[in-house]
Amino acid sequence: MRSSRVAATNCYGAFPGGIPSGTFITNNGRRLVRIGTTTSTEPSGDYLAIAFYEEGKLIKKYGASELVKYPDKVHQSTSLYHWLKPSPAFDAETETVSLVTSENTKYTFVAATGKILSKE
Repeated sequence: MRSSRVAATNCYGAFPGGIPSGTFITNNGRRLVRIGTTTSTEPSGDYLAIAFYEEGKLIKKYGASELVKYPDKVHQSTSLYHWLKPSPAFDAETETVSLVTSENTKYTFVAATGKILSKE
């Protein structure tokens, strides 16, 4: 059995320096979830918040403005906007990804479809 990192490299191409943080890969290596963490401009629909891929093909993506409804809740440093709280989590058993926005909204997504499973 190949590790998910080996399978991911075969499906998604080599990641120089290893698989980037904010990237989750399912155990079988067929699905990849990529999370954008900060933006240098105010979050917009153009800025990637989260994207879901199957065998290298994009199946669903969300812009930061789709997940953060109140831009005044986004934390701003000198040059960056932080729309996401630290530590998004991937559950390999259920193949779900959970994250919390800067406005304390918790989203859980299904890795296979990119659909929102829950929003709290």
